[in-house]
Amino acid sequence: PFDVDPPITIDADLADWAAIPNQITAKGREHITYDTGQWHGPDDLGAVIHLAWRPGGIYVAVEVTDDSVHQTLTGRDMFKGDHVEVYVDLTPGAEPERTIFGAGQFQFGISPGSLGEEVGGQVLRPELYVWRPTDAEQEGGKVAAKRTDDGYLVEAFMPFSRVKATGVRMHK
Repeated sequence: PFDVDPPITIDADLADWAAIPNQITAKGREHITYDTGQWHGPDDLGAVIHLAWRPGGIYVAVEVTDDSVHQTLTGRDMFKGDHVEVYVDLTPGAEPERTIFGAGQFQFGISPGSLGEEVGGQVLRPELYVWRPTDAEQEGGKVAAKRTDDGYLVEAFMPFSRVKATGVRMHK
């Protein structure tokens, strides 16, 4: 949904998401796509996903349920630890037969960092990383994260300019 004023504040507090509809709950075996034999139920891994957008970019907040939170890597390697990946298609009607990424499509990751724990003598900060398009900017946007009783919460704003998307608007 389109976010109205005031814009969401990226602070790992979901109070400002209360009026935004259409959260997505992914808490069952059908949502596990990697190493399915290691999944032991909804307390092991699941999520409630919140999405919104404004002309300047996309907002993502994810309440992750995870009995073992672990992130030791950053940047392009964040996928080897706890993170959230987002795939967006701003041109869903264009080239419906395509099977690879094309214009208007992008993929980015949101890492909660090490959530205050030291990794190799340092605390890893929450971050955004863009995998596609491959020539995307790697600076810009905001991320906040915090540990919760049953996992972690991560909240982010990804500017469309970072993925070279211009003129994003709502279709009628």
